Amino acid sequence: MSLVRPRRHVGRRGGRGMGASSADMCSLYYATTAGLGDTATVALTPVDQLALQVNRFGPDAPAAYQFHTTAFATGNPLDLDLASTAMLIYQRRAIDSYAKFADAASQKLIDNANAGMSDPVGWVTANLADVTATVKGYGDSVGLPAAAGASLVDQITGGGPLGIPVWGWAIGGAAALWLLTRKGRR
Repeated sequence: MSLVRPRRHVGRRGGRGMGASSADMCSLYYATTAGLGDTATVALTPVDQLALQVNRFGPDAPAAYQFHTTAFATGNPLDLDLASTAMLIYQRRAIDSYAKFADAASQKLIDNANAGMSDPVGWVTANLADVTATVKGYGDSVGLPAAAGASLVDQITGGGPLGIPVWGWAIGGAAALWLLTRKGRR
């Protein structure tokens, strides 16, 4: 555990409020968390992110949502097995959506998935962000645990708007309300 020795005077002397700049707060946060067992995160490639999301539907998933028996390794290029499995999950999500809503948008998803089945690697490569987001959303909607290499925010909260956890929005909203409603000191 690392120890942080705060500066003697943060901000202006005799000023009102906290007086600490956001840079001071960020450096204090990173200095205190760096020695607490946090590991450095390496940016994942889009194919690695897809592999992590597809792995949620592996042998640890409930039987109705198992699409493969061995985990896909990260760090590999997009191959036929990963692309085909991602397309099957994408198609299953489209079919489940059509069974529930039976609308034109769901039919269009099924048509897109069927078009991608002729060349899974090419189609997934061309639509990688959409396929990854769809597989992640489908896994979240059926209650599968977060991907093993996903960000800490996704593992704890499932993420929120702009990647900020839900409790972060609550604390920020409470702080904003307090700042807006307090009476000025004279």
